[in-house]
Amino acid sequence: AGIRPTKTLGQNFVIDPNTIRRIVAAAHLAPEEHVLEVGPGLGSLTLGLLAASSAVTAVEIDPPLARQLPETAARFFPDAAPRLSVVEADAARVRSRAADGRRQQTASELHTHTVRLDTLRQSLRQPDGSASVADVVPVLGDVPRSVRVAPGWERAVAAALGPWSDALAVASHTGAARILAHLANAGSGRVHLLVADAAEASGLPELALPEGCVLARDVLSAAVTDDAAAADRVLAAVRAELATTVLVPDASAALTVLDAARALGSAGHGVRAVTRDGDVYGGHRVQGGATEAAGNLEIMALLDQAEAETAALETAAQGAAEAARSAEQESTAAVQEAREATRDLPRAQKEAAAAGAA
Repeated sequence: AGIRPTKTLGQNFVIDPNTIRRIVAAAHLAPEEHVLEVGPGLGSLTLGLLAASSAVTAVEIDPPLARQLPETAARFFPDAAPRLSVVEADAARVRSRAADGRRQQTASELHTHTVRLDTLRQSLRQPDGSASVADVVPVLGDVPRSVRVAPGWERAVAAALGPWSDALAVASHTGAARILAHLANAGSGRVHLLVADAAEASGLPELALPEGCVLARDVLSAAVTDDAAAADRVLAAVRAELATTVLVPDASAALTVLDAARALGSAGHGVRAVTRDGDVYGGHRVQGGATEAAGNLEIMALLDQAEAETAALETAAQGAAEAARSAEQESTAAVQEAREATRDLPRAQKEAAAAGAA
């Protein structure tokens, strides 16, 4: 084909049949093995490898040789040609390119999650009138940042709390009264407050819950904050607010819970059933319908998930960057080793040819 070895690529073509047979024999290939050949050159060794294995993947950096190799196999070993795959690439750089590709992909995913995280943080609504409250009395915190809800029940809890799902929590009724007076005098709007010193409600009577139903208080936990004691007090106030609330999967379960509450007589008064979709069923009132926009409790759940995913991606991005650097270093070392090895190849070929002639 008029192709000559290229010194810059360190090429040395193995064409001696005896040398090829010895190389293939030394490889101890099993018939079912798939061989990776780096730098197949003219394809003489490739044909020998095809005869001794199930398939060969040849990685060739030189475009003319890469294009010629399938034609060589089809001409001299047509039955085995379908078992040959040719990859035109620098074998020493294949791993480093793959590692760098993973690094870039991870960095892109991290950027996407970071943008989502920022969007969710900006989506948290500030209750009306709350901006000026902190200057009046100390605030324990707000419900969305102080309380966590078990996954899947965020919308139900938000519906059960109503406007108090975004409420601020204060330590006493006296403090609440001072806040309301301040807002009224300043014309700064209105605010919903939870008082954290209220005695915890007695809760539900002995009520047999249908399968898939759960007490609202049991799906709540305190968020991890800088002030754990304050978060615990906010949690207690929210649990008190939901003391007679049952979370249910659907309307059928809600009606079953209400029937069971009625059977208890006066002991069952005040029991509410709230579906996952946020429909609220009470003794004399029902509220629900079309799904509303996500409230702050739901946004906080998404925010927690996004923060965890972002942290995982940051770790993965660091690992991918380190892997890319390591692969590049190994590739550079491999190139150097290959160059050193090929310096002695012509002499070895001549010695092998001479031994064969003898």
